[in-house]
Amino acid sequence: MKRLATLVALLFTLTAAAQDAAPGKPLLWRIAGAKPSYVFGTIHLSGPRETTLAPVTERAVDEAGALFCEVSLDAGFQMKAAAMMMSGGKSLKEVLPKDLYERADAELKRINPALTLAPLDRVPVWALGVMLPILGEQLKNPGAKALDVQLYARAESAGKEVGGLETIEEQLGSLSSFTPDEQLALLRATLDDMESARREKRTPIEEMREAYLLGDLALIDAMMTEWTKNAGPALAKQVIATMITQRNHRMAERIAAKLKAGSGKSFFFAIGAAHLGGEEGVLRLLEKAGLKVERVAD
Repeated sequence: MKRLATLVALLFTLTAAAQDAAPGKPLLWRIAGAKPSYVFGTIHLSGPRETTLAPVTERAVDEAGALFCEVSLDAGFQMKAAAMMMSGGKSLKEVLPKDLYERADAELKRINPALTLAPLDRVPVWALGVMLPILGEQLKNPGAKALDVQLYARAESAGKEVGGLETIEEQLGSLSSFTPDEQLALLRATLDDMESARREKRTPIEEMREAYLLGDLALIDAMMTEWTKNAGPALAKQVIATMITQRNHRMAERIAAKLKAGSGKSFFFAIGAAHLGGEEGVLRLLEKAGLKVERVAD
């Protein structure tokens, strides 16, 4: 279970981990058509390195008449997402074992001495497990928008059609579907992995950033496979099926449907990099649907 926490962070920051990686080519694929459309792999971070687009990606965004992210990222989405993340029902003090509550509270204080679990008391256990690994990074860039949010706002300001391939209920439902015991196991693994990284003087978020900038889908897939081994066979299989594979199929089906509707519009689909590769990744699923997909050269 030690690496499961990093896997959870990986899936919801939509990337992979590597160290000392040199910059690679952008995660951009062209879908053939009368007007070409594009699939672009994103990462849910807000630093200047990952949010600065390669020229070829800039052109693709400008050429597209519509931009779709995983979910609609308008103000209504943000309010609904916040409400779902703060609606756990029972308090954390009721549902967390005492040792787990104290460990989570201590981890918050390590991130920032002023933080405690008290304001998060009604957050679902699954949401706490997602928040903890990325909170430190968010506090380094207060108010900064993640890459997918920037792309969405840019397209909206340009008057392009914007939207999401999933509803927020579908996306967050992938985590809330885990049983209470499974959610506790995920949170415990999150804390284990954060403590392990600290002892080893590693920074998992920075590892994620470097892997994303490398632009190597094979590496991303390999790292995901390695991490799931530490989850235990049953839970690892469930995590991948629920959080990756099922969502890959849903997004690929909706991308294909939009392209086959015959609107003649060029689309730019911005989805997490962790969803692109592999036999059941979005790119392969689009090919199976009869679409011609090729990576765009720098």
